[in-house]
Amino acid sequence: MKRYRHVLAGAAVLIGLGMASASAVAASIPVFNHSFEDPDVGGSFAAGVPTGWTDASSGNPFIENSAAVGFTGGEGLQYFGFEGGEVHQDLGVAFAPNTTYTVDVASAHRETFTHSTLEFGLYDSNAIGVDLATPGFADIQGVWDGSGNPDGDNLWNTLRDASVLAAIGSGALGDVYTFTTGPVVPSGNVAVFLRVLGDSGNRVNVDNVRVTANAAPEPSGAMIAVAASLVTTLLNRR
Repeated sequence: MKRYRHVLAGAAVLIGLGMASASAVAASIPVFNHSFEDPDVGGSFAAGVPTGWTDASSGNPFIENSAAVGFTGGEGLQYFGFEGGEVHQDLGVAFAPNTTYTVDVASAHRETFTHSTLEFGLYDSNAIGVDLATPGFADIQGVWDGSGNPDGDNLWNTLRDASVLAAIGSGALGDVYTFTTGPVVPSGNVAVFLRVLGDSGNRVNVDNVRVTANAAPEPSGAMIAVAASLVTTLLNRR
């Protein structure tokens, strides 16, 4: 059997290459009005929920011009704020099996304001309000170094992605949302949500909501076929 070890080793390498060569396929799922440009508030402020989003008892929702309050970062000219409850949007796309979904959101601490923690993630559109996985979050108040969050950096008025917050210090300022399906998927469509943790009554400021789907890679059929042929040859020679 020793003289066939090189054949087995070669087959293992080919299988490994086959797995590695099949890169995961990532796709962006469109979020309507993802940067809250509609309605256009004309460089100012307007009360209400952004177009395309469903209000689920959010508190004091508003759309505001980012530059008017000194915000930088994010996308577009406007951001969305609210002080409790949640909003959500059915993206009109069914869940796919064996796929990892990621949600990333920008948020900002407005100087001199008291804020809440933003939570975000996905629902099954047939079960709105039921979490599919641990929510992503942005501890907006935690940006203040007197808040008790060990990663507070006093970077006011800057819209930063949760993925960026996760890389600061211990990661206590925020993190993205991930949910991975198995062979059986939720029955409804992908629905994205934004909500205030604990419905505290303090505001959250949000921008640039993004959802991506990353299908699990499948091994390269050609390389695995060659590996199988090598093993078959080995067995026939025994």
